[in-house]
Amino acid sequence: MNINMDAKRAGAILLRIIIDMAILIAVTTVFVSCGTSSKSISSKPPVLVSFDSHPSTSGYLREFRQMTEKYYWAPVSPDQKWELYIQRENAEWPPGGFYSLRLRDTESGDSRILFTLWDADVGSGVRANVRWSSDGKALQIQGDTRGFSYEPRPDAMKYESFNLLYLVEEDKILSIPKAAV
Repeated sequence: MNINMDAKRAGAILLRIIIDMAILIAVTTVFVSCGTSSKSISSKPPVLVSFDSHPSTSGYLREFRQMTEKYYWAPVSPDQKWELYIQRENAEWPPGGFYSLRLRDTESGDSRILFTLWDADVGSGVRANVRWSSDGKALQIQGDTRGFSYEPRPDAMKYESFNLLYLVEEDKILSIPKAAV
């Protein structure tokens, strides 16, 4: 009879452990989903506009092609009117960061979100090069990302390169064709 009582007691303990684990998993799932995928992000992926429809872009492309440095980070426009900055959009969980690239008017303090992206290497931050045109009206942003959208979560091992031209006055983002570089 002791063996039977021990088996029942062990079964009850095992059942309690299973129930506790199920509760823990459910609470964790709710916590993680409330903290991430259901989070309202006011950011946006880049909405690309046809490159051919903007005649001013060819001059900016020529200017950027003449700049020979391979790595660059020039967040402030030549006229000091604009500043590009990065803001993390998600919490520390899940691993990897989701960031927005934002442009701030240095006079008024107003800012706008250009686009959002996942870090290319999980946990490394944004991998991007930024430079301004000499007139401060165009910004080239070149880098790597695992994606531009918050959902679905990107593959940690795959990333894509991007090369974008942002026209400040028009608030337009154009993808620079590989042939133009």
